Amino acid sequence: LFLIVITDGFSKFEKASQLCSYVGITPTTRESGSSVRGRARISKVGNRKLRNLLFLCAFNACKHNKACREIYERIVNKGKSKKLALIA
Repeated sequence: LFLIVITDGFSKFEKASQLCSYVGITPTTRESGSSVRGRARISKVGNRKLRNLLFLCAFNACKHNKACREIYERIVNKGKSKKLALIA
C-alpha cells in the first residue's frame, strides 16, 4: 500500500527503470578519472524508506516463497553475498 501511495498508483513512471531510479536501487559505478574504478553498487540516492521497505519484503519473500528462495539460493551459490542476493 505504501508503494502505491508514494508512486500515485505507479502513474508517475512510464518505465520500470524510472521507478528503480526513484527508489535508488539502480547500480552505479564508482570512478575517479581513468585509472581508479570501484565495484558497481546501488546508488542510494532515492527514497530511503521505500528502499528499506522493498528490502524487508524481499527478505520475507526469501523466507516464505519457494520461487524467491530458489532465486536467492542460486545467486548465493554463484558466490555472491547474501545481501546482494536479497537486493537482486
